[in-house]
Amino acid sequence: MREIRKEPRGWTRPAFEAVLWALLGALIVIELSGVRDRPPVLETCLLLAALAVAAALSRPLPFVSLGVMLSGAVLQTSASGFLVVETTVIAPWLAVAVLALLTGLRSERVRPVVAMVVVACSFTLVLHLSAGLVFGADVRAFLSDSVDWLGVVLVIALSTLAPWLFGRYQRLRRRVWRGGWEIAERMERTRAAEADRARLRERARIATRMHDSLGHDLALIAVRAAALEMTAPEDSEQGRAAGELRTAAHEANLRLREIIGVLREDDDGGDGRDEAASGPGVVGPGPGGLNAGGFDAGTPTTGEPNAGEFGTGALNAGAPNASAPDAGDSVAGESATVLVQRAADAGMRVRLLREGPDPDPSAPGGGAVHRVVQEALTNAAKYAPGAEVTVRVVREADRTRVSVSDTGPPEAVRTVLPARSGDGSGLAGLRSLVEGLGGSFAAGREEGAGFAVRATVPDPGAEGGAEEPGESETRRAHGEARARARRRLVAAVAVPAALGLGLVAVGFGLLSWVGTNTVLPAERYERLSVGDDRERVEEVLPRFSYPEGSVSARASEPSAPPGAQCLFYLSRYENGLPPVYRLCFEGGVLVAKDEIQRTD
Repeated sequence: MREIRKEPRGWTRPAFEAVLWALLGALIVIELSGVRDRPPVLETCLLLAALAVAAALSRPLPFVSLGVMLSGAVLQTSASGFLVVETTVIAPWLAVAVLALLTGLRSERVRPVVAMVVVACSFTLVLHLSAGLVFGADVRAFLSDSVDWLGVVLVIALSTLAPWLFGRYQRLRRRVWRGGWEIAERMERTRAAEADRARLRERARIATRMHDSLGHDLALIAVRAAALEMTAPEDSEQGRAAGELRTAAHEANLRLREIIGVLREDDDGGDGRDEAASGPGVVGPGPGGLNAGGFDAGTPTTGEPNAGEFGTGALNAGAPNASAPDAGDSVAGESATVLVQRAADAGMRVRLLREGPDPDPSAPGGGAVHRVVQEALTNAAKYAPGAEVTVRVVREADRTRVSVSDTGPPEAVRTVLPARSGDGSGLAGLRSLVEGLGGSFAAGREEGAGFAVRATVPDPGAEGGAEEPGESETRRAHGEARARARRRLVAAVAVPAALGLGLVAVGFGLLSWVGTNTVLPAERYERLSVGDDRERVEEVLPRFSYPEGSVSARASEPSAPPGAQCLFYLSRYENGLPPVYRLCFEGGVLVAKDEIQRTD
């Protein structure tokens, strides 16, 4: 399995960051001193001090560090816009981008960064607006300069938000990547333990199947042997053979219980019904076993007693089925009716009351019904020998109700039999099986000395059955984290792109609107004549005039009349240097009009 990437050593990151800050400081010094005859020492020292403070606070206080460097970069750019310093430098903005990236990698908080960007952009625009009001710039010059200040806002947003959003994406992506490999590593570590648990579960399953199937068959053999022993002539060979068979069945049951105890390593205690010692729990003749009057082995369908005589065929019916494929599986295709019939043939006084057809024993619900009846009959044979047992199976639309009740052992042997409880290991296994299918299970004493086992087993797919397992919590959390990482990547690309496109659109729209409102159409220019009154001329002039400083006339163009006030207007709005119209006024009268061809 691929190993998880180890974290860098403790000194690697500080050393790398020290080299990074040194390079950024060198860029600031080179950029400020390389294009000037006299380097601006004060400006350089202030920017280096801001960088040093930001570098020192980048780990403990990343937001303060970003705010310090962003403030220094905004102030330097604003000062260059008002010509307080000579040029705008780019290196401080590189430092801002690096600090924004580190902030996104080191913190999940959003509001501090958004607040810093809003404050910086607002400060820039308010500063521009205040300068226009204080210095009294005309509207066209103010709007034209606004495009440059919108560019500053764009630089602030892109240099801060884009790397910060990308850092947030990288932070979450690392967490998802590392979390996925940690989950894989934990799964690898637990695989061996899961294999051990699977072996233990398989052993417990084998123990449960052996308990249900072999224990039931051994109990029926003991019942049948006791019947043969009681009906045989006294001191006869047949009676002694039946007694030996009963004793052998009992000893086999003890050995089976020992094997089950070894397989059930996690079993905390025995079942009062399953852990009975020899003697009281053994089915035997006379007062300690079945009554001397014979057996009321009724038929499964009517409950009427038969003749009470048992031959070889009945004995064979009570023996284990050697053709069964596994000790843990019920006889192939054996329904509850067949199971009760086998118990009656072995000599138990049992009757079956059935409403509706038997459930399919090959289905999960039918198999559970079979196991409930089998376990209850086994326990009745061991703990209530000679008692009357009633098996009731009621088939409904979406479930099967089953109950097995007995009248309790005879009064003469009631005090020497072990106490019966409803929480033994065999019954606990049945409870787990039935409730696992979405049903209900109950076992306990009835009135008098009787005992009853009741279960409601839903059919497969019926409402109230076992629910299909859903998506694991780990997979769901990992999927959500990956979805958040994808959203952050989209935000890291889309937010700066949308902001940049929006500001560029505003800037070009503003330039286009100002340029369009500076054009004097040719037909209007032709209608103007020297000597026209200025008020009449201004009625046809566009909203803004073109700045005189942007007009570079050819040497052959006529000069403006001395003492006249001249205004310039574009002849058409296009890229390049279109001709301009010059209108000169003196004494409120148009004294000259010229079309000037400009040079580069």
